[in-house]
Amino acid sequence: MLLIVAMAIPCSVQAQYLYGTLTGNVTDQQGAVTVGAKVTVREVRTNVAKSVTTDSGGNYRFSDLSRARTT
Repeated sequence: MLLIVAMAIPCSVQAQYLYGTLTGNVTDQQGAVTVGAKVTVREVRTNVAKSVTTDSGGNYRFSDLSRARTT
């Protein structure tokens, strides 16, 4: 009986946050690296943007990009 009562009580579901990293390389049409290029990533639902600048190798990296996920 206690199990049935426990199953009937609604429980709240907590959101989980997933974090990821996005890396890449910017080159021009000839394949040469592009130093100092501004790269922007935008979270579509919140419209929050983060920007980084490519390094001396044309590389960029976004760390700690979050995406809320409900279960």
